[in-house]
Amino acid sequence: MSAVMPDESGIASGLFNTSQQIGGAIGLTVLSVFVSTRTKSLTVAGKSEAEALVGGYQAAFLAAAGFALTALIVGAVLLRATPSAGVEQQSTAPSEQDASVS
Repeated sequence: MSAVMPDESGIASGLFNTSQQIGGAIGLTVLSVFVSTRTKSLTVAGKSEAEALVGGYQAAFLAAAGFALTALIVGAVLLRATPSAGVEQQSTAPSEQDASVS
């Protein structure tokens, strides 16, 4: 959001918050599907209700860890830090120490 122009900061913030809320809801829905599907398959296979539920949650936690790892990799590959304008100006301007040494 640091690259957004000041007059567009409100809309960028709104889009960010909306994406975060929608993403969380979709993520919870997907993980719930993992829980229910795995729990049902373990119950049909003859496991007790408690064992089946634990197996369902285990599948959901493994899926969540896989999603987090995928997001980490995608973020590391696609997101690059851009230097701010202040950093560029400081690095290109000669310092007072360099002038006194010469």
